[in-house]
Amino acid sequence: MAFDHLEDKLDVEKLEDYFEVFSGISEPFHSTFKYMLDIASVLDEVDLKKEYAVYGGYGVLTHLAHKFGERIIPTWRGSKDIDIVGTERVKSAIKSFYNIQPESYNHNIGDKKALHIIGGEGEFKVDFSLKDLKELSKYREEKNLFGIPISVMSPYDVIAGKLHISQDDTVSEDTRLKHKIDILTLLGIVQNDEKAFSEVVKNLDGHGRYNLLKVLETGKGVTENMRMSFGPQLEFRRLLIKYLRQHKAD
Repeated sequence: MAFDHLEDKLDVEKLEDYFEVFSGISEPFHSTFKYMLDIASVLDEVDLKKEYAVYGGYGVLTHLAHKFGERIIPTWRGSKDIDIVGTERVKSAIKSFYNIQPESYNHNIGDKKALHIIGGEGEFKVDFSLKDLKELSKYREEKNLFGIPISVMSPYDVIAGKLHISQDDTVSEDTRLKHKIDILTLLGIVQNDEKAFSEVVKNLDGHGRYNLLKVLETGKGVTENMRMSFGPQLEFRRLLIKYLRQHKAD
């Protein structure tokens, strides 16, 4: 696959950044990220950009690159999977534009289905969950990378989605560490928003607040594993820890 949709929509003023970024990242990150951008350009082309949102690792990357610029992308850890929530129309569009193996359920996560894209660059997985437009409108935001409009889940909702896995002893320590780093990265991105403090805790139940407290309390050890430190500033972290200690689950 030549990623024709992506290449047709690239901002000419961003071409130098585009080529520099992709020369600095290796597989499978290189091709998976291009697939994410290509899918976003396809969905924009067929007027479905309001009917999906990227989340998970590439949701984190989208917010990171939007905040600090695309040249920051090679510092990210990379991922071989793309996580998307969207409508049935979005899923049908992806299946019509790409060579997809028969979809399979991800039995670990509700109704999430794995769409395996088969291309010249190899096989890549899109974990897709169905959501209706009303629900998507609650947390969908729009960013732009290299001139490609990206619909992405809000940083606060990405944080909430990662908290359980960050403390789940049934997954590998490496996986938990990646999620902790992603959570701290997003906190560092949103901390200067005047609504950040209330937005971080607003949609978390007691268990979620407890898990966030655990991530923050072990924050120094986690950030030592980050290629670059994008974690929250000390004062923001202290205030958040104080609140969570007062309102955590029993």
